[in-house]
Amino acid sequence: FLPGGQTVERVQAKGPFVCKLLLSDALAGTILGKDGTALRELERISKGHIQVSPIGQFFPGTLERICCIVGGCEESVDKSI
Repeated sequence: FLPGGQTVERVQAKGPFVCKLLLSDALAGTILGKDGTALRELERISKGHIQVSPIGQFFPGTLERICCIVGGCEESVDKSI
């Protein structure tokens, strides 16, 4: 709910839609799966593209890896998350 009884108008936005997340090294490994099989399956189901930073490449000042999800529509990004 918004203050003052305001409402939110839903607008049909055009893609691509992008979401960047920070992941622990363990979670990044789980998302990738053995030889990338889990990642490819997730991309197939969501119809999006998922990229995880390489081992040892962290977001500055953290020990978290970067995950970038790109989809042609909002739903494909939502499914990936």
